[in-house]
Amino acid sequence: MTLFSTDARSAQDVMTGGVKHTVAEARLGFLTIVGDTASPRPANDRNVTLLRERHNTDWSDIRDTDRLARPILRATVTKSHVIHVSKAGIRGAVIENAYFQIADVAEPYSLRGKQLRVEVQCLWFGRKPKVTWMHLSLLGPSREIFDYTGQVVRNIGR
Repeated sequence: MTLFSTDARSAQDVMTGGVKHTVAEARLGFLTIVGDTASPRPANDRNVTLLRERHNTDWSDIRDTDRLARPILRATVTKSHVIHVSKAGIRGAVIENAYFQIADVAEPYSLRGKQLRVEVQCLWFGRKPKVTWMHLSLLGPSREIFDYTGQVVRNIGR
């Protein structure tokens, strides 16, 4: 098992489960990697495809933002690729101390401006974005964990 913490002064590349990240990209997210980074990224739960297909993607009656939104549904996962966030933002809401299952996509991390974001399997008021999963903005220290078993946030709302 290896442990990696980002260092904003370094521009080295970091391999996390077969996914390449630059430390410069992760500097605002304070990303820490926990797990065997030499092995390929494990597949998430078997129902990833089903999750994409069965959720409503009609956002016509859903709030775009809500600063009072909080995790309202959790699910148990086994041996999944997750991220623990100490503080993250989504659509005006701030989520603290929560685990999210990382989306099973080629590049779950992205930058929006100078903000590091991660794509996670989670709903907003019971709705899923049409093309991707939800993108959390990492606002504080975060840990990426491989082979996690436990509770993850599945829906944010009121």
